[in-house]
Amino acid sequence: MVNNMLGMGKGKTVREDEALQVEDVSAMLGVGRNTVYSLAKSGELASYRVGRKLRFTRADVERYIDASKTGGVPVSTSPVASAARAPYVTAASPFAAAIPEIAPVENPFVIAGGDVVGDIVAHALAMREITCSRAYLGSYLALVDLYLGRADAAVVHLYDRKSNTYNIPYVQRLAPGMPVSVVRLVRRPVGILVQSGNPKRIHSWGTLLTRDAALVNGARGSAERVLLDEVLSELEARPESVRGYDREVSSPDAIASFIAKGAAEAGVGAAHVAKATPGVDFLPMQDEWVDIVVKKTERTRPLARAVKHLADDPRMRRELGALGFDTARLGSIVYES
Repeated sequence: MVNNMLGMGKGKTVREDEALQVEDVSAMLGVGRNTVYSLAKSGELASYRVGRKLRFTRADVERYIDASKTGGVPVSTSPVASAARAPYVTAASPFAAAIPEIAPVENPFVIAGGDVVGDIVAHALAMREITCSRAYLGSYLALVDLYLGRADAAVVHLYDRKSNTYNIPYVQRLAPGMPVSVVRLVRRPVGILVQSGNPKRIHSWGTLLTRDAALVNGARGSAERVLLDEVLSELEARPESVRGYDREVSSPDAIASFIAKGAAEAGVGAAHVAKATPGVDFLPMQDEWVDIVVKKTERTRPLARAVKHLADDPRMRRELGALGFDTARLGSIVYES
């Protein structure tokens, strides 16, 4: 009989059926797999190994979440000081080359927003000796944190149907009177994620209402949720007319994971998320713009200057291009106040 208890050191044991994989923790925290690996490596999140596999207990993950809430720090806020600690940077990435460790600073700049582009930006800035922390929040909440003084910059991709534009209307509404620079980062396709083969034959936003597809939705404040709400408003449809509208998950990766596992049949997301998830197809609906909003103060002057010169970094262009993002306008100022 196989022993179903796994040793964890110091006399602690956990049942095998209670063990969580990296993908499970990623969905619970609403972050990418690489962020989970980074948290485990730094010791911020307790983990153990079964052979070469990294495993977690639900209790340890819940303790990490509780500690984050108690400390008033968004889940997975961590300093980005080197390639080894930069989330979403893979071994094949140009950013993963060995570089000198940058000494952490006492008061790093905080870049809010949960998108992978923010991780790549933070790492590129670290290469310029501008150390940043990442606050993994939805785009809407990232702007709120910027306005409330909890962040120095926000990476956002929020669609406004009335103007048929991205980001600037939300900056004007959520950060009124605040001097900011909005710098363009990338353009990329966004649309509907469906099960492989598209068994529900979804082909437009409107078919989400007519094909009886079970949806999995982004959390309130996420760009995915905002886009869906704007689309439903345009269609003059009530949220309750979409089956599964109230079923929320905390990240784009979790949306794709639910669809891949058959727990949902559709969701809103970007092309690169579908590409990275076996069992998920992507239906392009429109292009979205991802921008970084930087608060203009004496303190953030070096940050703002560096952000405007991101286009000069060929490694960053390659990293973004490898994800299928259009970088033609990278570094251009699209709005200032």
